[in-house]
Amino acid sequence: MDEFIASAVGEHYKTLVKQRNYLLRAYREERLNYAKVLASKLPIGSGAIESLIHQIVN
Repeated sequence: MDEFIASAVGEHYKTLVKQRNYLLRAYREERLNYAKVLASKLPIGSGAIESLIHQIVN
């Protein structure tokens, strides 16, 4: 991933670094523990939110 980010320039580089840092921080804080979420039978998709937005906008 770092090699890919290093090949970016300007705003693309800044955006990729920001997103990478967000994901790494979330992983360390165990916010991306999908196995635990699935074991708790909680939804992991964004479909419900996307549907609600679609209903409100349209």
